[in-house]
Amino acid sequence: MVALMVTEPYPRKMYGELMLSGIEPLRHYHDQERQLAERVLAPIEHAADAAGVGYSSCCVSGRSLADAIIATAEHEGCDLICMASENQRDLLGVHLARDATRVLTHARIPVLICH
Repeated sequence: MVALMVTEPYPRKMYGELMLSGIEPLRHYHDQERQLAERVLAPIEHAADAAGVGYSSCCVSGRSLADAIIATAEHEGCDLICMASENQRDLLGVHLARDATRVLTHARIPVLICH
């Protein structure tokens, strides 16, 4: 099993900050994203260990969640993509549903959507 966390690259609207203050905000941003990924993926790792399931995790940065999921699944040699789809009651849910649809239509391996 491969668990994936896709983080947002440094926001484009913040590039001006990098010009003024140097590379440190970028390092800080990437450190925060890495720490978030570790917190999100830790319970999955513990559950996999408890169940005796082989596990690895990765964190990638990308502007397209769907593209990152598909590329990682192909790179890791996965036979199934399993992902959650949020309800569409709010803007985030609509965005995630759009990404799930994109994965369904573009992946070359089976996709399981869990509601």
